[in-house]
Amino acid sequence: MIVLILSAIDLLSGSLLLLNLKFFLNYIAGIMLLKGAFSLLSSLGIGYWFDWMGFIDVISGVALLLFAFGIPAAIFSTLAWIVIFKGVYSLLRGLFKF
Repeated sequence: MIVLILSAIDLLSGSLLLLNLKFFLNYIAGIMLLKGAFSLLSSLGIGYWFDWMGFIDVISGVALLLFAFGIPAAIFSTLAWIVIFKGVYSLLRGLFKF
């Protein structure tokens, strides 16, 4: 259940970046930063050094904050697709348990 909620947050943040929407942008950016920081810290705590999902969360959180402050960048659309892919991947893993 929690994986589905986190996947929905990924899909929402990727959509906000892709469509250039500023709907609850600060809140979603904070959630992504917290989610990424928790993921990275917990994976580093167990000795796993390549947490690609946590890195994507932190980078997308920073990008959402930059976008909220009005800084446009061409990389945001590429990053949005990466975050959407991660959200779909997590959603499928959560639904089908593979």
